[in-house]
Amino acid sequence: MLKKDNLYKRWFTVPRNHQSRPASYRTMLRYATPYDYFLLIVGVVANVINGVMNPLNMIAFQGIVDTLNEAQREYEHGHIDKDRFTKDLTKYSWIYFAIGIIVFLLTFIGMGALFTLTERQCRQIRKHFLQSIINQEIEWFDKNEVGALTHKMSANIEKIKDGTSDKPAIVLQALGAIFSGVILAFVFCWRLTLVVIIILPFVVLSLYGSARAVNAAIYKEMSAYSAAGAVAEEMISGIRTVMSFNAQSFEADRYEKCLNKGKTVGIRKAGVTGFFSGIYNMVLFVSMGVSFWYGTKLVVWGEIKAGTVYATFWAVLIGGMRMGMAVPQISVIVGAKLAAGELFEVIDRKPKLDSLSTAGQKLNEVKGKIEFENVHFHYPSRPDVKALNGVSWSVEPGQTIAFVGHSGCGKSTSIGLLMRFYNPESGSVTIDGVPIADLNVEWLRNTIGVVSQESVMFQATVADNLRIGKPDATHEEIVKACEMANAHNFIMKLPEEYDTFIGDGGVRLSGGQKQRIAIARALIRQPKILLLDEATSALDTESERLVQGALDAASTGRTTITIAHRLSTVRNANKIVVFDKGNILESGTHKELIKLDGFYRQLVKAQQVTGVQVPLTGPDNDAGQFTRTATVRNNELMRMSIASVRSVDCDFYVDDVIEEMAQEGSQTASLMDIARFAKPEQRLAIAGFVFSLIRGASWPLFSILYGQMFLTLSKSDLSHAVSQASLYAVLFAGVGVLAGTTTFISGFLLGSVGEKVAMRLRHCVYKNILRQDGAYFDERSHSVGVLTNRLAQDASNVQAAIDQRLAEVLQAITTFAFGIVIAFTVAWKITPFCLLVAFLLIIIQTQISALLKRRGIVDAEIASTASRIVTESIENVKTIQAMTRQVKTFEDFNEASRLPLTRAIVRGLISSVSYALSTSYVSFNFWASYLFGMFLINRDWVTPFAVFQAIEALNMAAILLSNSAAYFPEFIRARISAGLMFGMMRLNPKVDSTSPHGVVKPIKGNIELNKVRFAYPSSDRLLTLNGLDIKADFGKTVALVGPSGCGKSTVIQLVERFYDVLSGVLRVDGLDSRLYNVQHLRQSIALSTHTTTEEV
Repeated sequence: MLKKDNLYKRWFTVPRNHQSRPASYRTMLRYATPYDYFLLIVGVVANVINGVMNPLNMIAFQGIVDTLNEAQREYEHGHIDKDRFTKDLTKYSWIYFAIGIIVFLLTFIGMGALFTLTERQCRQIRKHFLQSIINQEIEWFDKNEVGALTHKMSANIEKIKDGTSDKPAIVLQALGAIFSGVILAFVFCWRLTLVVIIILPFVVLSLYGSARAVNAAIYKEMSAYSAAGAVAEEMISGIRTVMSFNAQSFEADRYEKCLNKGKTVGIRKAGVTGFFSGIYNMVLFVSMGVSFWYGTKLVVWGEIKAGTVYATFWAVLIGGMRMGMAVPQISVIVGAKLAAGELFEVIDRKPKLDSLSTAGQKLNEVKGKIEFENVHFHYPSRPDVKALNGVSWSVEPGQTIAFVGHSGCGKSTSIGLLMRFYNPESGSVTIDGVPIADLNVEWLRNTIGVVSQESVMFQATVADNLRIGKPDATHEEIVKACEMANAHNFIMKLPEEYDTFIGDGGVRLSGGQKQRIAIARALIRQPKILLLDEATSALDTESERLVQGALDAASTGRTTITIAHRLSTVRNANKIVVFDKGNILESGTHKELIKLDGFYRQLVKAQQVTGVQVPLTGPDNDAGQFTRTATVRNNELMRMSIASVRSVDCDFYVDDVIEEMAQEGSQTASLMDIARFAKPEQRLAIAGFVFSLIRGASWPLFSILYGQMFLTLSKSDLSHAVSQASLYAVLFAGVGVLAGTTTFISGFLLGSVGEKVAMRLRHCVYKNILRQDGAYFDERSHSVGVLTNRLAQDASNVQAAIDQRLAEVLQAITTFAFGIVIAFTVAWKITPFCLLVAFLLIIIQTQISALLKRRGIVDAEIASTASRIVTESIENVKTIQAMTRQVKTFEDFNEASRLPLTRAIVRGLISSVSYALSTSYVSFNFWASYLFGMFLINRDWVTPFAVFQAIEALNMAAILLSNSAAYFPEFIRARISAGLMFGMMRLNPKVDSTSPHGVVKPIKGNIELNKVRFAYPSSDRLLTLNGLDIKADFGKTVALVGPSGCGKSTVIQLVERFYDVLSGVLRVDGLDSRLYNVQHLRQSIALSTHTTTEEV
C-alpha cells in the first residue's frame, strides 16, 4: 500500500512546497476589456455551435446510407430507381454543403476570436508582470534570480499562448459535439444510443487521469527548465569571465544537469499521456463492435433502418472522436494555467516597499541634512552576517562625507538604506529631520542622484541613456552634464555623436566611457543629494582626476556621499567615515584621521605607490597613439600580471575592409534536418515511427469492417446478419487492442525522443554559444535576452516536430495511404476525384503554411524590441528604480509591443483560415464525392456499395488528416526555430576556444605587440588600436595608462584572444599568439577586471 501511495504522489500530485496554483480562467482574464469579453463570448459561442453542427451532418448521412442501401439492394435485383435515387442523394448532399459553409465560418470566427483574445491578454500579462517585477523591493531580488525571472516570463507566456488560443477551441468544439451528438442519437434510436454511450464514462476517466498526471509533471518540468534558464543567463552575462577561466565545459555540464531533470519529467509525462490515450482508443473501437452488433439486431427486428444504425453510432462517435482530439490538448491547457499561475503569483505580490506609491510626504524644500542613528541591518539572504551594527553618522547640508573601508564593510549598504532599497531593522534614517520612511519613495529617489560602481547602459543611443536621468532634458542640458563629467569630448568622436547607438549594455563603449555617461546621467538631474558609489573606480588616473574635479564642482551646494576606491579622491571631504565589518571605527577629516594614526592611516599607507610619474596624453589628443612609460621592479613572479581597466572604442575609422563574422544560418530547417539531428535517438525514433504507422492501420481496418457491415445490411435476406455482426464485433475488438497498444507505445517512444532531442539541442546550442569569441557577443542580435530566449523557446518549438504530435501526424499519413489503396481497389473511377478534392485542400494549406512561415521570421524580428526592453529592465532593476523610470519603462514596452500585437493577431487569423478548412473539409468532401458517385452509379460504372466503401475509406483518412492539421502551425514554428538553432550550432568562431589545435608549451610571459591595428567588429569601423607597439618582458610589471577608451583593456582582450588583431602581430614568448592552443594560452593568464561574475 505504501508503494502505491508513493507512486500516486510521484505521478499525480504537485509538490507541496510549490506555492503557485494553476490560474483560473477568470484570473487569466483579469485585464480583459469589454471588447475582450466580446471576443470571449464570440469565441466560445462560435466554437460550441461549431461542435454542435458536426453531428448534424448525420441527418444527411442517415439519408445517404438509406438511399445507397436501397440502391444496392435494387442493384442486386438488377434495377435501380434512378430518378428517386438521384433526387434523394442530391438533397442530402447539398445539406452537407450547407453545413460545411456554416462550420467553416464558425471555425474561422471562433478560432480568430480566441487567437485575438489570447494575444491581447498575453500582452497585458507581460506588461503587468514587468510592472510587478521592477516595482518589487530590492530585497526580493536577493532571493529570486534575475535569469530565472526573465526565462519564466518568456517561456510561460509561450505556454499561455499555446494553451489559450486554438487548444480551448478544440475542447469547446468537442463539448458541443458530444452534447448535440448524444441528443441527436437519442432522437434517432434511444435503445442503440444507450449502448453506444457506454463509452462516455471511460472517456471521462481517461481525461481525468491524464489531466491529473500531466498537471504534476508540467510543474516539475517548468521548474527544471527555469533553473536551466537562470544558469544560461548568468553565464552569458559574464561570458568573458567564463572565457578567461576556460570554464566553458564546466558551465555546459552545469546547464546539462538542470536540463536532465526536465527531460526525466517530460519522458514520464509522455508515458502517462500515451497510456490514457491508448485506453481511450481501445474502448472506442470495442464500443464500435458492440454498437454495430446491437444495431444489426434492431435492423433484423425491423425497428430501425441501416442508415439509423450508422447515423446513431456516428452521432455519438463524432463527439467521442472530438473528445479524443481534446485529450492531447488537456496537458497543454493545464500547462498554460500552471504557467499563468506562476506569473500571477509574481504579479499579485505586493512589494514590502512600493516605489510607485503616492503615500508619503514630499518636502517643499530639501536642504540635505542626512542622519543615521543607531542603524542595524542585515541582508535577508544573509541573515547570519550583520551588515550594519548600530551605525550612527550625520552630514550637514552641502557637505561631502566619504565612506572608506574594505569591501563588504557596510559602505554601499548605507547608500542602499538611504535610497530605501531596504529598510533598517532598527534605528532611524532622516533627511532634514524627517524619517525617510515617512517620505514618498519616488519623490525621495528623484531628489537623489546616484552613480554606482557598475555603470548600467541600455541598448539605445547615448542621448537616450542620458535622458533616463531626465526624460525632458534639452540637448544643451545633456551637453552641459557631459562636459561636467568629462564625457563630451569622446562622445563627439563617436560615429553619430550623441545619436550613436551603443549596443547591448553599452558594449561599444569602454568601462570608463560608460561610467562617465552614468555620472552625466546623475548630474543632469541636478539632485540635492549626490551618492557616488565608487563612481571613479573604473577610470584611469588622468580621467579620474578630471572627473573628480567635475564632481567636486558638482558637489557645491549639494550634500554628497562618496564611497572611495582611491583614498586620494576623498582627502578634501568634510568628513570621512571609516567602516569595518558593519561598524564605524573612525570618523573625521583627512588630517584628523591621519593624525589619529589609526585604521584610516593604515589604508592610506597601503595605497601609497612609489616610482616614476607616468606622463599621459590629454583626452583631446589621438587616443590611438599614447606615450608609454613603465614603472619596473624585479620580482620572483613566474607569471606576468597586467593591471588594466576594460576599454573598447577609440577615435579612428578603419580604412581597410574588415572581414565580417560568419553569420549563423537563418534559413528554415526541413523536417529531415531535424530527423538527422535526432540520429542518437534513431532506434527509439524508428520504433516510434513503426508503431505510429501500425497505429495508422487501425482506421483503414475499421473502414473495411465498416463497409462489410453496410453490405450485410443491404441484403434482402438478413437471416445471417446477426452472426456476421458478431464476427465483426470480435474483429472490432481486435482492432481496438491494436490501436490502444500502438497508441501508448508510439506516444511514449516519440515523446521520449522529443524530450531527449530538445534537451540535446539546448545543450549543443549552449555549448556553441560558450565557444564563441568576443565579437559574437558584441552584436545586438546576440544579446543575453535574445540568446536565452532562443534556448528557452525555440528548443520547445523544435520538440513539437518529433514528439507525440509527430505520432499523430504519422498515423494520419498511414491511414491516408491505406485509405487510397482500399478506395482504388473497390472503385478506382471515383478515387481520383476524391483525391483531387483532398489535394486541393493540401495545396491551399501549403500556401497558407508558406505565408505563415514568411510572416513568422519577420514577426520575430519586430517583436525583439519589446523583448529587449523586458530583459534589460529586469536585469537592471536597481538602476530603473534609482532613476524612477518604472513608468517610462511601461510606456516604452507598450509602444514597442503595439505592432507585434497587431501582426500576431493577423497571424492568428491566417491560422484560423487553415484550421477552418481542415474542419469543414469532410462536409465539402462528402458533398462533392457523393454527387460524383451518383453520376457514376447512374451510368452503371460503379455499384452503390463501391461508392460507399471508397468514400468512407478516404473519409476515415481525411478525418485524421484534418485532426492532425491542428499541429501544422506547430510544425511551422518547429522548422523556423530549428533553422535558427541549427544556424547557431553551425557557427564557427574566428577564435575557437575548444579547438585542440595549436602550440602547447610552457609560457614564461614575454609579451610583444608589433604595429597592432584593431577595431571591434561592432564599432562601426572605429579603430581602437592604430599601429600599437608594446613590449613586456618576463617577470616585470607593465602598467597601461591613458584616457578611458584609448585601448588599454583592448590590449588585455587581445592577449586573452577574445579577439584577433586586424594587422600587425601579438607575440607571446616570441610566437604569434594565434599559433597557441587557445585554452592553453588562457590557462597561462590570470585576469582580474573591475567587474566580477560570481556563480550564485
